Amino acid sequence: MLENSSAEQIKEQFASVGKAIDELNSAKVYPTMLAVSMGAEVYSPERETDYQQVFKRADEAMYRCKCEYYERLEK
Repeated sequence: MLENSSAEQIKEQFASVGKAIDELNSAKVYPTMLAVSMGAEVYSPERETDYQQVFKRADEAMYRCKCEYYERLEK
């Protein structure tokens, strides 16, 4: 959970994490390839009535990320 973060800032953080993982995988630091599934949503007081709605959307975003990863592996 991040306080006072925009969707753009979160996107930049995810890109930074992805780049770090790619670098570790390229350098073969570990005996197996690393992967991470990430998902985030920004709280909108106009849209949400409670925090669970935001967590649910973030969880769904993480699951989509995971599915996209496995689809790329199949190609």
